[in-house]
Formats: sequence, structure tokens, C-alpha cells
Amino acid sequence: MKFLLLNVFFIFSVIFSSTSYAGFETGISVFKNIPLKEKLLNIYTAVQKKTAEVEKTMIPKTGDNYKNIEQAEQAEFNELKIKRIKEACKLIGVPFDVFLAAEMLLAQGDKIFISDQFQKNKTFSNFLLKSQKSTAEELSKAISTLPAKYIVLKGENLESKLYSLLAASAYLEKNSAQRYHVVSLPSSLITNGMDIAKIEAVIFSLESYLKEKMVVHLDTLGGIEAGKPLPPSLLFLDALEKTQKDFRVPFVLNFTQNEVNVFSQTTLYKVAKDKIKEIETKSLSVEQLNDLAKVLLPEIQKKYSTVISERVITSLLKVAPILFPGENIVSSLNQLVKEVVESFTSNKEIELEQVKELVEKKYGKTNLFKTGLAGVDLSNKQEVLKVVLQVQDKVTKELIGQNDAVTKVSQAIEAHYMKKERKTPLSIFAVGLTGVGKTELGNLISKHLYGSNSLANFSLGNFSHVGDLNNLFGSAKGYIGSDEISEFEKFLSKNPSGGVIIFDEASNMGGDKQESKNAMFKRFYELLEEGKWTASKSGVTYNLGNYVFLFTGNDGEKIFKGVNNESYKELLWKENNSREKIFKMLTEVGVPEAFLGRLNEVFLFKPVTKETAIQIAKKFIKDFEKNYEISIKYIDKEKFFNNLVQATFFASEGARSVRNFIENRLGSYIVRASEEALRSGEALKSIKLAWQDNLNARVYAARSFKRQSFLKISISTDKHPKYSAFKSIDVSSDIIQVDLPTRAQVKETAYHEAGHGFLSFAKQTGQKLQFISVIPGRTSAGINYLGVAAYDKDIFTSLTYKNLIKRVAGLLAGGMAEKMAGYNLSSGWSNDLLQVRTIIQHAFLKGTVLEGKGFEFIRIQGKENNVKLSKEQEKRFQEEVEKVIILAKKEVVKTLTKKWSNVEKVVDLLMKKGTINAKEFSTIENDKSIREAWEVDSNLKVYQAASCKSLF
Repeated sequence: MKFLLLNVFFIFSVIFSSTSYAGFETGISVFKNIPLKEKLLNIYTAVQKKTAEVEKTMIPKTGDNYKNIEQAEQAEFNELKIKRIKEACKLIGVPFDVFLAAEMLLAQGDKIFISDQFQKNKTFSNFLLKSQKSTAEELSKAISTLPAKYIVLKGENLESKLYSLLAASAYLEKNSAQRYHVVSLPSSLITNGMDIAKIEAVIFSLESYLKEKMVVHLDTLGGIEAGKPLPPSLLFLDALEKTQKDFRVPFVLNFTQNEVNVFSQTTLYKVAKDKIKEIETKSLSVEQLNDLAKVLLPEIQKKYSTVISERVITSLLKVAPILFPGENIVSSLNQLVKEVVESFTSNKEIELEQVKELVEKKYGKTNLFKTGLAGVDLSNKQEVLKVVLQVQDKVTKELIGQNDAVTKVSQAIEAHYMKKERKTPLSIFAVGLTGVGKTELGNLISKHLYGSNSLANFSLGNFSHVGDLNNLFGSAKGYIGSDEISEFEKFLSKNPSGGVIIFDEASNMGGDKQESKNAMFKRFYELLEEGKWTASKSGVTYNLGNYVFLFTGNDGEKIFKGVNNESYKELLWKENNSREKIFKMLTEVGVPEAFLGRLNEVFLFKPVTKETAIQIAKKFIKDFEKNYEISIKYIDKEKFFNNLVQATFFASEGARSVRNFIENRLGSYIVRASEEALRSGEALKSIKLAWQDNLNARVYAARSFKRQSFLKISISTDKHPKYSAFKSIDVSSDIIQVDLPTRAQVKETAYHEAGHGFLSFAKQTGQKLQFISVIPGRTSAGINYLGVAAYDKDIFTSLTYKNLIKRVAGLLAGGMAEKMAGYNLSSGWSNDLLQVRTIIQHAFLKGTVLEGKGFEFIRIQGKENNVKLSKEQEKRFQEEVEKVIILAKKEVVKTLTKKWSNVEKVVDLLMKKGTINAKEFSTIENDKSIREAWEVDSNLKVYQAASCKSLF
């Protein structure tokens, strides 16, 4: 439709009548019980028709120097055309301001007539009245109060504000017998120069003429941001305050809570606050959307003759307001359903995943179907709890091998969201090796808890002094940078419903300067304790109760440094994964205890094992297939992934090294193998992979060993679907090179560690064997080792004299087993002796082993290496030590002689596997059939006779 006034904004600014037309009654009966848009069209059409008649009588004055009538009309536009319209309005009894209101509203299109759209669907209108009852009652009271208020609807969703407004108008209509119309005007009317007071005046004229109430909703303010000028739609308050003029038509605006916070800090708000009414709105809950879906489902299935589930309808109801903001949700839903049905011709039930993919692709939006807390009403505890309780299962599936970390975080989240009030953020400190998944944990919590990418990752590792934190939180007022919005505030304002904030490498802040560390960590105290943060630039205070603060550190690297044996790593992880030990670990690098005491949870990430790396590699390959749009097959799938991980898994980098190879190198190798086909214009459809490696899980090798790996690739294309011959690509330069010990070294180590295992005496010593390994490594203290017999715990106290002997026997058994097998004592023997001396001294001086033996006088407080004894006391003390060692050696010879055949069986298995676990060891240790078939070697008998002599 072409409107008479081509520039309504210009007309408003040139001529404006403030006359009240409350007394007009002409045509009222004609307009009853029809939509507002029809009423306005009737007014507009009548004026247009009468204006055409007036044009025949009101022509340009003769004698003027105009070439033609068109030129005359153009020149006299500001005067003649308005005169014609005014005359037409007068002749049919329609006030000119009413015509201007009709012209303005019709020019905005159908979407603004919100009430008209919803009044067509009584089912939805009744649903809104029920679902938005409390808000509707409060809002209807504000709408009907005079003088009219400037009503601020607070909430994060546009649709929730519209629903509340419509429910209020329906409520008023139902309870007052007065017709209410809601029109939603774009704020661009004001930003383009129109005075909001003039809009109010013509709308009031229309209201008076129709004798029906009008409510004006401004769709958006264009955003209120800290430090920026207020939008024009708010500046009229300043003018109103100066003239003391009241509004007669209620205006309703949309605000987010953060916008309210910013606006409330302005002088304008403080001056005009008595004209402002703030009302909180709530979006439709999951249960309410489910109820609406149930109501609409039969009608939709009948209309489209399709099998579509209630779950799909509920999901489409959630996204409809996002795709069609401000529109009737039922109409929007029907449009989406129509698009979905037209895309699927099958009679089978349409799956939600298909719908998600279709809609997101069509509208170019990702993460459209919000899940998690982003899709629920945070005030509804039951809905929140449903989301929270699903986090653990979802994150566990994606964060492979970190069940303990996921469990602790999930339990902390559950406890946090069960609180009646969440005043402080959930604060967690995750410690662990590089590449174990600390950052990924934050990503997954964001994804599954908040249902979106509500994630910020701030790296603190390079922050050396407290001033560096200004880059994150902003500078105090008056300092350089204080006029800029900080990164921290940008995230909070963008994610008002909550999110995950990672403070990466937090323990590295301040370097090695304790004073700097203390000052920097102190900046976090208020955030963790008070749960509030005030932006220095805007002065806005943010509540942090719905956020997760994830602090990370690589401090656990010291524990696992150089440890190659995976079983030993797991044992070390178990020993150190306690709040007390992690606190100790962090305080040693300067993290203040006052900061740690404010945390909700701390934990140590489990090192990535080879088995875990294999599962992660399979996940990366799936992603690779999706990104490259190809299918991957294998000659031997398990062998391929075993060799892939064995060749690319660097323990110091965690799963990151495997991912880097797959993402950065595998693609180039495939292109190299497919180069000829690709140059010919063929498209890859599938590839087949194999991996050859000369390491083959070797425990030992010849001194000349050099590792080599080959990736074998066969391709299938659109033109040649049959797989090609394999192309072998040398990848040795991209993999880990290892130095393997010789066979003789490994076998000697195997006897040594097996000896320890056979003298463990778990019941007497309190130590339980976990595994035995001959894979070399380095301890956290920097000591190299060729093998290890690992126990679940180390006991120094509470030993009886008898059990002390057995404990010492376990330590001596390694070197003695070497001797019994015909080897010279290795370097491991000196370490065993050191432990023997330590444990005996500890037991004598700290325990009760010497009670009743006349040695009570040497049991003094303090460290045992600081004990000072007289020469006589020292002599007697050493005699007791030697006595324990001799008795322990007898125990070793007795046990190993009896079980020597079993010892050799363990050695054989270690030579093949490198590591055996407690169950495998126990099976061999207790196998009597092995022992009975063995005859004692004569050399062993000779050794046995001399074995009680000192080896020191």
C-alpha cells in the first residue's frame, strides 16, 4: 500500500496539532469488535477517498509561474497537500492527529499489531493468561494507572516481555470490559528524529477517538552500554521532567537486568525515577512450553498430515522467538513446521536431530537449540536441578579418562545450584599436566551446564605484577585505561545468565615474587567471598552467583616428571589427589593459603594413559572424518590406533600431541597419497589406513635399534570406488624416538623388581603391591630408575619388631635376587640400602620397636638425622640395626629359595610385557605347580649358605 504521506517524519516535524479530540464520537459503532489494523485501514481509506475528492476543488492558484500541475504540487507540498488532507479529515469527522496515527502505524507493517495477531488464537491467549498470571496482574495495574508510567520490563528474553504484555492486556480486557490494543513500534522511529512526546500525543488522540485503550511497546532501545550515551528513546524523560508534563499513554520498554543496572546509575534515572515502573518478566518454562506443545500438537498433525513429536514442537517453540522476534509464537511455529514438513517426504516420524540440522542450516545460526541453564527459568529450582544432574553423564562421555575430575566438579555444581541463594561464584582449582583436559573441562561445563559457548579464557601465566590485572578487570577511575570497558565486564554483560570463566595458569601469576603473588591473588578475594564485582568505568555491580570460576595450574608436573610407567603414574596420582596435598603443592609455588581457603573445590587431573590416549585418538579421528567429509576404514583398527598413539603420544604433552598429529599431519599425508587422483578432479570418498612400527611394544632392543614408522594409505574416489594399492609414507621424523635398554639390562632389572615383589608381606607391613615394571623412567626428584615395584602406600610408623624385619626384607630382596640369579649388584641396590637405613632409624627413634630393650633413652623428639648419641649408644644402636638386617636377609633367602621357580616365571613375563599388575603377579606367586617342578640350583645353595654375611 502506498501511503498519502510519503514522509511521515517530515510531516510530524513541520506541522503538529496538539488539539484534544476526546469529544469525537463519529463512527464509533462501526469500529466495535474488529482488529485495530482494520480500524486504521478504514480511517486511512476514508481519508484517502475524501482527499481525492478534495483535490478536484483545491488546485494551485492560477497565474503562478509553474510549467505544470506536477511541478506546482511539488513546490506546494508543505502547504497544499496538508491542507487537502486536513480538509478531508474535517469533512468526514476524523481528527487530523488520528489520521497521522493511522498513517504512522500502518507504515510499520503487520508485525506491530501484536494484539491483533494474538486475538486470532484464543487458545494461546488463554494459555498466556494462565502462564503469565502474576506478571500480568502487576503489569495491568501499571498500565491502568494515571498518569501513565514509563514501564520497564526486565528480563533476558524479548518473547517473555511480549507474553507478559499481551497477558496483561488480555487480563485488563477480561476484567474491565475495555478493549486494549498493544502496538510494538520500532525504536528507529525515535532514533530517526521523531519526538516520542509527539508519538504519544497522536496515539492518545487515536485512543480518545476510538474510545479504546492503547499501549505502546518499543521493541528495543538499541542497547544501553556503560560509558555510552543513552538512546534517544530515553532522553525524552529529561524533557518531560523539565516541563513537568505527564504521559497519558503507557509506554513499555525492554531492558535486560544489566541495562537496568547501567541506567540506574545515570542522573536521568535518579531525576525521573518516579515516572518509571520496573517489572520483572519470566520466560515460559520448559513445563509451560511442553503444555503449549500438547495443546498445539493435534492441530499441527491434522493440518500437515505428518508424524511429528511433541518433543520437536517444544524445541521449535523455544527457537521461534529467536528467529522471529516480536511475532506471534504460534504463527512462527507454523512457519517452521511447514518448512520442516516440506523438507521430509518420508512417512516416518521426523527426528529432532534432523530438525535441528535443517533449521540451523537454513537460518545460518549455530547453537540455536539452547540446552542447559540457557534454556530454563533460573528461578525454577526443579528445572535447574534437571539440567545440573545431567552434566556429569554428558561431560564424562566427552572428557575421556577424567571421571574423578568430572565427578568432583559435577558434585560441586549440584551443591552450588541446590542452594536457596547463590551469592558467590562456584570456584574450582584444577591442577595437572599439560594436555590432560583442564581447558576442555571448562568448555564442556559451559556447553552442558549453560547450553551455549558462555566461556571466557583469561591467561594469567604472564602476569608478573598486580598492575597486569588491570588488563582483565580494568583500571581504577582516574588511571590510564579507566575509560575502557574491561574484558571481564564484557563477558559478564554478554552472559548475564552465567557462564564459565577460566583463569588459566593462575598459580604462575607473579612469577617467583611472593609479594606480587599475594597482591595479585588478593584481587580475587572479594569476588570469591562477596560474590559481587563493580566495574570501575560504569559503576555497575554484577552478581557472580551463576558463574563458575575455574582456576588452572600445571603444578602437578613436578610429581610425574620423567615417570614413564603408567601404573606408577596412576599410583602417584592417587597418593597426591587430596585437598591437603594439593594445597601443599600450590602453597609451595606461592599461592596464598587465604586464597585457597576461599575455594569450593580443588583436584588433581589424572595423567593421560596410553589407553586413554587411544580412546581420545578415536574421537579426534571421528572429528577428522566429519571435517574432511570422508570415511576412514582400517586393515586392523585396534593395531592402527595402538601404533598411532605409541608413535605420537608424548606424556609431557598429554593428548595434545596426538591431536596435533591428527589435525596437522594426517591430512597432509592423505593429500600426498591422493595427489594424482585429486589432480584429475576426483573426489575422495573413503580411505583405508594401516600403521607399521618396528617398536612393536618392545621392552628391550639391540644397541643399534632405530625406530621407524610407516603410514599406509589406500584411497577410494567417486570415479574409482575400488580401493587403490597402499602407498607407504615414512613418518619416522614426526614420531617419538626412544632409547631402549638392552636385553641383559632388562633381565637383571626384572630379577631385582621380582625379588621386591615376593617379599612384600602385605598383611604384616601394611603395603599392598600394585604392579611391577621394568620400563625405565625418572622420579620427580630427578633420579633415574630402570624398573619399579610400586605399592599403594609407604608405612614407616606402627611397625612391630617382627613386621619391621619383614619390611626390611622387602627392601633387601631386590639386590639379593640379582645375586641369586648370578648378577653383580646394580645401582638399585644402593637406593634400597638407603631406604633400609631410613626405615630402621625411623622405626627405632619414632616408633615403639625398641620398647623393653633398654633403648627408650634414645627416643627423643625431632628429626632422626638430628639425633645425637654417645659413642656407646651409637655402638649399641648399630648392633641392633645389623641384627635387623641379618634377620631380614634370612627371611629373603628362605622365601626366594622356596619360590625361585615362581620368580623366574615373573621375570619371563616382565621380559615380554614390561609391566605386570598385582593380579598377574599374585597368580604366579601362588602357583604351586611351578614350584613343585623346580629343583634348587647348586649355585643357589652355595649362595644361600653365605647369604647371611654382610653385603654392606
